[in-house]
Amino acid sequence: MVDRIRPLQFLLLLLPTEAFAHGEEMLETAFLQGASLVLFLLVVLFIRLPYAKRALLVTVYLLMTGLVWGLMAQLPYQANHRMINLLIGVVPIVGVIAAYGFSTWLPRKQKP
Repeated sequence: MVDRIRPLQFLLLLLPTEAFAHGEEMLETAFLQGASLVLFLLVVLFIRLPYAKRALLVTVYLLMTGLVWGLMAQLPYQANHRMINLLIGVVPIVGVIAAYGFSTWLPRKQKP
């Protein structure tokens, strides 16, 4: 009798998964943001820069991420999910590269 109940229990266990079948689009965005953050932190951790420049890059990354999330919050996700994913993945990294380039471009104070 137990052998007949197990397949039925398994099918009943799988029943709620039908309701969550189309939630992977949002998971894609969350995993993209998480992977971007981990990759950025690894690069900042292993790159040879003074702590002040590292702090600047982390601040720019967090500000750009917050800016993108803030601006994208009012867009309908289903109609714009590709653009949202692209902007979440690209804008913070481009902002950090621009900040790094700008910080190395600034003239340094010369010692007398």
